[in-house]
Formats: sequence, C-alpha cells, structure tokens
Amino acid sequence: MEQRKDPLQGSNSLPDNNYDNSNSNEVVIPVIEEYAVVQKEIIETGKVHLRKTVTEDKAIVNLPIINESYDITRVPISNEVHDNPPPAVRYEGDTMIIPVVKEVTVMVKRYEVIEEVRITKKTTEIPLMQEITLRRESVHIERPANSASE
Repeated sequence: MEQRKDPLQGSNSLPDNNYDNSNSNEVVIPVIEEYAVVQKEIIETGKVHLRKTVTEDKAIVNLPIINESYDITRVPISNEVHDNPPPAVRYEGDTMIIPVVKEVTVMVKRYEVIEEVRITKKTTEIPLMQEITLRRESVHIERPANSASE
C-alpha cells in the first residue's frame, strides 16, 4: 500500500530527491488531494413528558326492540262445496288464509269449506333508551423547565 505524504505538513525545506529540478528548467508542482471525514454525534436538545388521560362520558342511545305478533281469527264458512281442493294457502294483503277442509262422501267426492284460519302479521316497535359509556383519550405534552430547546 502506497503511503501518502501530506505536502502541507513538515518543514519549509526544499522538495526531496524525487523533485530534483537543478539541471533543467522544469517546475514540479505537487498534486494535493483532500479527504473529508464525516462523523455523527447525538446531542440531546431537550426532553418532554407525555401524559395520556382517558375520560368517560355517558351517552343515551335509542335501541328499539321489534316484536312480531300474530292475530289468529277463525271464520266459519257454510255451504261452500268444491269438486277440487282449494289452494292450501292464499294471501289477502298482510293476511295469510289457510282453508280447513273436510271430505264429504257422496256419489261424487266434493270439498266443503267449513272454516278459514286468517293469520295477520303485526309489527310493533318499542323504543328502549339505554345508557352507555363512551371513552375519550387526550395527550398532554409538558416540557420540563430545565430542558434546552432550539
């Protein structure tokens, strides 16, 4: 490895034998190269204290309860005879109608509707007020008095 010589260090003496220019008109100019050395240093410039607090608030929310109920009504039917059975279920609006039949033995089989069962769906909503807890966080930053700042 070649050892480099810093021309700026040392005495103000004449150049050494490598630069001998006594017999000629040559001028020897030394070539200099600079190097940079970069270093990092960690310096504390200040301190802070963080404090987190949690607060709780009460809130009232509306949670409706939905109930479904059915009204069942029996409607007697007289003298309604069919050669074929009626449909098992039919609807009139929100009302489901289920015929109740009996077979009557005659020379020809017929169906006599003796009753209908009507089922009507009713939906009701009951408001329910419920108290719940909601949390909120906040952060407080404090800089101590002896802390340096820039």
